Amino acid sequence: EEALAAYEAIRTPYEAALARLGLARALAARDRRDAAREQATLGLAALEGLGARRAAKDARRLLVWLGGRRAGAGELTPRE
Repeated sequence: EEALAAYEAIRTPYEAALARLGLARALAARDRRDAAREQATLGLAALEGLGARRAAKDARRLLVWLGGRRAGAGELTPRE
């Protein structure tokens, strides 16, 4: 959380997005999947906005692993 705040403070959106993904993994490891999905979703949105396709692909994989939505609109996750 501190790293995320630091990256946001110095306006480095790519690094902040990656920090969100790291935070999502840490939250998931602590069985806080809802919070993890939220962070991963925010990270994915930022990466897509930056045009960081490779990192966004990794974020989508993380979301699938967390039980979140896939990239395509209208698709349901296994949990849904």
